[in-house]
Amino acid sequence: MSFLAKGRRDIYAGRYIDAFYSHYFFLETQFAPGYSNPTKVKEKFEAAPEIFAALREVRQAASKQRSVRRMRELLKLTDVELVGHLVDTRGKLHHHALPRQKGSWHPDKHDEFEAESLLLSYLTNEISQSQNLPLLFDEAVTEQVKDAAKREGAEYKYVVEADGGSDRYGLNGLPSLHVSLPNPTPSHSALIALDDFIRGEGAPYDLKTVRAYTVKSTDGSRVLARYRNNTQDKRTHLSPK
Repeated sequence: MSFLAKGRRDIYAGRYIDAFYSHYFFLETQFAPGYSNPTKVKEKFEAAPEIFAALREVRQAASKQRSVRRMRELLKLTDVELVGHLVDTRGKLHHHALPRQKGSWHPDKHDEFEAESLLLSYLTNEISQSQNLPLLFDEAVTEQVKDAAKREGAEYKYVVEADGGSDRYGLNGLPSLHVSLPNPTPSHSALIALDDFIRGEGAPYDLKTVRAYTVKSTDGSRVLARYRNNTQDKRTHLSPK
């Protein structure tokens, strides 16, 4: 991920040669680790379904950059040709030649590699998202993180006290909640996550009429946040007091 972050910063700064290298290292590490022979690298890339599955989105994103020099030309290549071109570009940048010789390029002329750099950045970002998003929303992984935080003493338990709706809704009160989050101390981001959890679909207060609720410290001695319902809907819509 460090390669992607650096590559993104380089693109924003117009350092397209540096950006190409950063994104290429990510791709090489993922699908052709330890290989330097261009032929072997191409074979490894061509055997990676993740690369070709991402190219449709890559082409769609790149089509919005047709004003970039040589972008139209590159988009006319087949998927295999395009991947091969990226490998060849890495080889061209790795082996510099003197001016007026075949394969020469100038280290200050980053714009010459803008198209390749943008295409490669779209490709690596698409692959990265396809790998990371399932982990971010995997309940098993979430539970592993919570368990690890608990073992390391890096979780904080919040006490949530809610005021229920009126008698006509059949709710004279709502139960208090004890919610543990993987944060060693209370934080603003944790309170946002807690609010999303409390009011989310299927959560304890889902479809309940809630007048207000208060978030307190573990021992109940300190009020961390208080939310008040400013609507008359049966669904809970709470805003900070």
